[in-house]
Amino acid sequence: MPKPAAEPYNARSLLEVLMRELATVATMVLILASRAHSQPAPVTSALGGDDLYALCTQGLGISCFNYVIGVMDATSNLTGLGLLRPIYCLPPQIEQVQAREVVVSYLRDHPEIRHQVAAGAVQSALAFAFPCRR
Repeated sequence: MPKPAAEPYNARSLLEVLMRELATVATMVLILASRAHSQPAPVTSALGGDDLYALCTQGLGISCFNYVIGVMDATSNLTGLGLLRPIYCLPPQIEQVQAREVVVSYLRDHPEIRHQVAAGAVQSALAFAFPCRR
């Protein structure tokens, strides 16, 4: 019996997957670079905070959303594995859309951090809005 034809990739779904993967890789690079040196080394990324802000404000909201969620997923996974201390503490009832809005608002209100790697800017925004209580 012949195999059913594979469903072709949708360009938007492929972009969404790539954005999440990029966020994961960028976060891992940030963590590994900071652990490898006593002085934090500059980390380069294909996507900076200015780039992310442009994605979020110029009609590519789904790419922005996927990037933010990808960074959140990577951060959560690395924290769960004990490779990263908690950077932010999200309330249990937060919606993913709200987290994206927090990041966009923070990037709008703090242009001075947009030179950072986009993953670091996402983490800074969430840490500012949802600090961990010690």
